[in-house]
Amino acid sequence: MPFDGGVVVNVFIVDDSVIACRMVRQLLAAYPDVVIVGESRSAEDGFALIDALAPDIVVMDWSMPGMSGVEATAELRRRHPELRVVGFTSTADPSVQEAFVAAGATAVFAKSEAMALREYLVAAAAVR
Repeated sequence: MPFDGGVVVNVFIVDDSVIACRMVRQLLAAYPDVVIVGESRSAEDGFALIDALAPDIVVMDWSMPGMSGVEATAELRRRHPELRVVGFTSTADPSVQEAFVAAGATAVFAKSEAMALREYLVAAAAVR
């Protein structure tokens, strides 16, 4: 049951950094309308879990071993056109943000803007 009358939004995190995943979890701990349903350390490992768990939003790191977050975003949007993918990157390079958007990301946040990511996810729960 949603806390504030909104609808629960299920989020999946793809990030090779345990610290980044922990940070996102901690930022969202006070918001029961945003539920992290799973996480993976690589895009390749995440695909099967995302297919099975059917999250509403995937928070996608840019730089990971194997497939990049941009490539993974394009693949996820091909598989699940309704899925919202949010780029989450340690770089502020505009070309990375542009590449995420071109691949189908609905938003892109630098990891230094973690609070803005939190607000995006909380707002998604409020309007869903």
